[in-house]
Amino acid sequence: MRHILVIADRDTQPAHALKRAVALAGAADCRISLIGFTHERLGAVDADSAQQLEDALLRQRERQLRALAAAHGARIETQAVWEKHLAPWISAQVVGLGADLAIKTGHRSESWHYTPTDWQLIRDCPVPVLIVPERPWRKRGSVLAAVDLGTRLASKRALNLKVVRSAREFADRLGSPLHLAYAVPFSQALRDLGAVEPRTLVAAARAQGKTFEAQLAAAGIGIDGLHIKAGIPEKVLASVAADVQAQTVVLGCMGRKATAGKLIGNTAERILRYVRTDVLALKP
Repeated sequence: MRHILVIADRDTQPAHALKRAVALAGAADCRISLIGFTHERLGAVDADSAQQLEDALLRQRERQLRALAAAHGARIETQAVWEKHLAPWISAQVVGLGADLAIKTGHRSESWHYTPTDWQLIRDCPVPVLIVPERPWRKRGSVLAAVDLGTRLASKRALNLKVVRSAREFADRLGSPLHLAYAVPFSQALRDLGAVEPRTLVAAARAQGKTFEAQLAAAGIGIDGLHIKAGIPEKVLASVAADVQAQTVVLGCMGRKATAGKLIGNTAERILRYVRTDVLALKP
């Protein structure tokens, strides 16, 4: 990790995202760019006055960002941006800025007709996105990687490995243990039918888990535990995260954009509703 882009919180809020970036950067040679957005409707004034107001607001935001950077005592570059729609700007600019991780404080404002910035970033941002909660950070805890051991798709198997590698890097940076979790899909409807026992599914998954652990060991990736439970994926992951006192959950996201995905939410997006840890979302 060489360059972290941080989306600044509003000036009236604690700088959760920036604090996380400073902790991750640590003593390593890692740049931090703090981007602060500002935007106001200026349609009631003429073009020259509107430009003057925009420039004044940008200067004000830049001063806030510089003060925030100075307060955290790290090598932080700042940039104030006049933009209403954060996610499209970040997704379009992050690669050009040379960042390999974007960090944002999460805001739970989702509804069926509105896709919040968090979800848009998870779906569209070309680099990994770390969503941090609006609460104090658990400084001592584990890193939990969510994997899909039941997939037969080569793309998802490759994503499993990418998730674990990234989780291992996070765990090493934070000095934390690394755990893996696999949620064997099992709904209440299947339970009611009684056709399949969850214990049978979990037993089969444990065999898959041993094979995956052997693959990780061959790749030089060590883990501290593998947790397999049957149930609804986001609820299982939240349960395991609590069990291992996770400070960060790392997962893969295929980035489905169809109408069904917008109304129902991808698994990665639904997990944001249940876990109150940092969530690092990766795409293939």
